[in-house]
Amino acid sequence: MRLATVVVLLLALLAVPTLSACGNDEKASKTEIVTRLGLAAGATKHWIVDPAREGGFKKGADKRKRTIAKAVLAGGFTLRMLQKAKEEANQDPKLKKLLPSIAGATAAITALRGVIGGGDEGAISKLIGGGNPLDGLLSAARGQGLDVKEEVPSAAKLVGG
Repeated sequence: MRLATVVVLLLALLAVPTLSACGNDEKASKTEIVTRLGLAAGATKHWIVDPAREGGFKKGADKRKRTIAKAVLAGGFTLRMLQKAKEEANQDPKLKKLLPSIAGATAAITALRGVIGGGDEGAISKLIGGGNPLDGLLSAARGQGLDVKEEVPSAAKLVGG
């Protein structure tokens, strides 16, 4: 099966929302947003940033196609986590301050995901720069008193949501 077909099939699976929305309880909302931001940051670092630094997207790299497919999945997963975090932040007046940072992280991941599929190592490295594209968002969340820790989701979780 061609890589493009596999990626399209996997992306179709990712389009199905599987995460439940949390209630209006402020504590539950904060717990959910902390979890989602931690998973988003962990997925981005483990499945995109680290492989880029290790040369996993270079032409001729061992298991390059698999690395690209996992990175595309991680990008989709991260975008879903950011969308859910945005919804939760919109419901909590204290967390609304995170909306600009969530929007910036979403734009960065969208751009990154767009170049990953093509495997352009130079473009990927340029967009990653010196670190995780979610670092600014994590810093803003910590500034709001949220104790966000990166959590690496399994490959199965990338597909299942």
